[in-house]
Amino acid sequence: MTAKGFNHYVWDYETSSDENVYGLFSSHGALQIANNETLLQVHDVENGWDWAKIPGTTTIALGTPNTDDLNIGAGRFYNRRKLAGSLTFRGTMNLKNGLFGMKFAQPNYGLASPDWRNNIRNFRFKKSVFSFENLLVCLGSGISAQHTSGRAVQTTLFQDKLGGSSFIKVDGYQKTSAANYTHCTSNPSCSNYTTLTDAKQNFYYIPSPSKLILNVTVQNQSSKSDDGNRATSGIYGTAWFQHNTSYEGYEYAVLIPTASYHMPLSDLATAQEATGSEVYKVLKNDTVAHVVQVLKSPKSWSALPSPITGYVIFSGTDSLPPNGPVEKVSSGDCLIMAEETTEFIYLSISYPDLNLDHTSTDPTNSADVGEELLYSSTSAGKSVRVTLRNQVTETPADHETQTHGSPDNYIPDVEISNNGRDIRFRNLKNGFSVEVKLRRMS
Repeated sequence: MTAKGFNHYVWDYETSSDENVYGLFSSHGALQIANNETLLQVHDVENGWDWAKIPGTTTIALGTPNTDDLNIGAGRFYNRRKLAGSLTFRGTMNLKNGLFGMKFAQPNYGLASPDWRNNIRNFRFKKSVFSFENLLVCLGSGISAQHTSGRAVQTTLFQDKLGGSSFIKVDGYQKTSAANYTHCTSNPSCSNYTTLTDAKQNFYYIPSPSKLILNVTVQNQSSKSDDGNRATSGIYGTAWFQHNTSYEGYEYAVLIPTASYHMPLSDLATAQEATGSEVYKVLKNDTVAHVVQVLKSPKSWSALPSPITGYVIFSGTDSLPPNGPVEKVSSGDCLIMAEETTEFIYLSISYPDLNLDHTSTDPTNSADVGEELLYSSTSAGKSVRVTLRNQVTETPADHETQTHGSPDNYIPDVEISNNGRDIRFRNLKNGFSVEVKLRRMS
C-alpha cells in the first residue's frame, strides 16, 4: 500500500508539455494497493483512464469531454496546509503498522481568468488511512467546495480496467465488462452496508451513511493519453463517493487477500455489523481528529491482547475519545499510534511537516523556491505534548526510545512530567517516527 499527498513544502506533481499533463489530482491522497505486478495492469492509464478518479483521491469531477481542464501547464504547486505524511508503529507486534494523514486547501494556481479552478472557493478536505496487517481503514471529513460550476466533489475507492476474466463484485454479485452497470445507492431494501470487490480481489466494506453516497459503474470510458495527444477508451469498473453538503465525510475499510491470512474476506462485514465482534471501531471522524481502534487481528481473526489506537490530529485538542490511551495532544498536524498493555504503553508519534527554518515566504509553486530553501533551510524541532489517561513512571531508566529507520545524527528528546501523564517530545523533525516504550505506574 502506498499513499501519496502533498503539503506546503512538498509539491503536488511534475509535468511537462508532453508528459503527465493531467496529473493535477495525483497527490490528493492517492492510495495505491499493489497486490502484485500482474494485477496492477488493471490500472491502465494509457487506455480510458479517468484522470480525475485516481484511487484514494478527493477531487473535482470532470469526465469527458473535459479532460483537458486538468492540463494547467507547469505543475509543482504547494498545498496551503502543513499536514501530509505518515507514521510507522511497532508496539508488541512483529509487523510494522502505521497510518497516513493529510489536510488540504486548494493551492493558488495563479491562472488567468476565466478558468473553472479560479472560480472554485474553499475546496478542502481532511483524510486518513489506518494500516494494520492487511486491513486499511480510510476516513474523510470536512470535505467541501464552493462555486464548482456544477461539478461534484468525489472520493474514488478504485478504478479498474475490466476485460477477459477480470470482474468486480457489488454485494457479492459479479459485474463484468459484458454489460453496463450502475449501482443504486438509495434503495431502502438494501442492508445497512455495501460490500465491493475490486478487480484485484481486494474486499471493501462501506457502512452507512457512506454507502448512501456510493456510486459504482461498469462502463466504457473515453479519455486521453498522458501526453494529451491521443484519444483513448476502455471499460472500467469504478467506485466513488459523491459528496454533498449534508454529509461531508466518508468511511470505508479494505481487506487485502494474502495466502496466510484469514479467509473469507467477507467476514469483515459480518464482524463489523455485530456488536462486540468488530475488527475495528471508528472512535472519532471530524475536523479535529480521526481516531481508529483495532480490536481484532485481521490475520488470525482473534482478539488482540491489547487494542491498537491510531490518531490523526488536525487541531490540538483536550477531548479525545475515552476508549483510547491518549487524552490530549497540544498540537495539530501530527500522527500518533498507541498500544496499552497491563505493564507498558507503547507510543509512536510523527510531525510530518518539515517545519523548515527560513526567512522567505512559504512557496506557492516551485518557481518560489530560492537558494535559501534549497541550500540553507533545515527542519526545526517541533515540541508536542501528549497527555495519557494512565500514569507511567517518570524515571528515564523506565522508558525506551527509538527512531524508526535509525537516522544518522538524530537523538529524540523525550521528557515525562505531570506525575507521569505528560509525554513531551521536544525535537520532532524531518517527519521521523519516534516510538517510546513506557512502563505503567503500578
